[in-house]
Amino acid sequence: KTLANQLTNKLMSEINSKSDLINLIVDDIWVGDLIYDQYLASYEAPTVNIKSDELRKILFEFSILYYFWKELFSKKNIKALVISHACYFMGLPARIGIAFDIPVYQTNLQTIYYLSKKNLFPSSEFHTYKVDFEKLDPETKKNGIEDARRRLQLIFEGQTNVDQEYIKNSAYNQKKTSTRILGNKKDIKILIASHSFYDSPHGVGKILFPDFYEWLEFIGDLSNKTDYEWYIKTHPGIGIRDKKTVENFVSRYKKIILIPDTTSHHQLIDEGINIVLTVHGSIGIEYAAKNITVINASLNNPHISYDFNIHPKTKEELKNIIFNLDNYIEANLFSDDVYKCYYMRYRYYNHNIFYSNFQLTMRQMGGYYSLFSSKIYDHWMNYLTPEIQTKIEQNLRKFILSGEYKIKSNWS
Repeated sequence: KTLANQLTNKLMSEINSKSDLINLIVDDIWVGDLIYDQYLASYEAPTVNIKSDELRKILFEFSILYYFWKELFSKKNIKALVISHACYFMGLPARIGIAFDIPVYQTNLQTIYYLSKKNLFPSSEFHTYKVDFEKLDPETKKNGIEDARRRLQLIFEGQTNVDQEYIKNSAYNQKKTSTRILGNKKDIKILIASHSFYDSPHGVGKILFPDFYEWLEFIGDLSNKTDYEWYIKTHPGIGIRDKKTVENFVSRYKKIILIPDTTSHHQLIDEGINIVLTVHGSIGIEYAAKNITVINASLNNPHISYDFNIHPKTKEELKNIIFNLDNYIEANLFSDDVYKCYYMRYRYYNHNIFYSNFQLTMRQMGGYYSLFSSKIYDHWMNYLTPEIQTKIEQNLRKFILSGEYKIKSNWS
């Protein structure tokens, strides 16, 4: 506790901005993003108050954990570390273990990642989607594109649980209101696709802004300086705190209109939305499939390998793009790359790692969220046989010895 108090006081005196916090390095170990996201999650806050008692409490908690884990790795002969999450403080032992050159594996029922100094984050294989797709044989490429086209069509038909199992309510339902949602005065109609503010904005690496809230404030400021139609829409079923933050946002930026979260994207597209702003949302694929320009606010986004979205490298570049949207509303960025990206993200790696048919298992138990209930234990005990255990162990051994970043299924 004495060491933790000393480190807390030192860090509080050194952190003078949100960027200082994100970029914080302790003993050559980057930990700032973990602390930042833990603060947001702990307080369900949209952003960080740098000089607050809340930050001091989070830094003290970090310091206690930091010294505990560092001492453990220093004194024990640890061969490997298995974690469930690489974000928040759950990711802290991973960062420290990696600094000690200990192999770290982020593991869940669907996949396993090998984390190292080269790859600190799981779920970052999108950086090589284009290269990896081009390595496939012609028949696999052709079938992959067609499969992705079919899957996207299911999404546009309003089906849920297509390839994003956690989605409960479709954003592409077939219901349309009798009254028009959008105005009809401006040629440029912008949709801001907001994110959950406290859901690990740095989960796959840095974004162009300290957090989702700062991105939104940046956009809000630009709305006052432009002559466009501005709209914002949240995910269906968004949390109460997130909803209040967005409502407060639109109350301060009068040009931006909040669209009901149950509104179908089909209606918005039909009424003329022609620019979408997101940090790294899946809407980047969905609207690109409709040949609508999507502008991301992170170079760590699932579409970065391809050119069907716009990927500004800096905040200044993003601002310049928004001030000159006449050049982007009919950019015609659509190509088969949209389907290639979808295939690589959702179909190339299946989830049959521990279960021979993970999708079937989910359906048998009652859907994705049943995986977080006690049902999974009963199901696992009934499922696991000596033969299945041997097959799983063989696949795990092969993966560990390969040194590859992400495990591949060993089930036929």
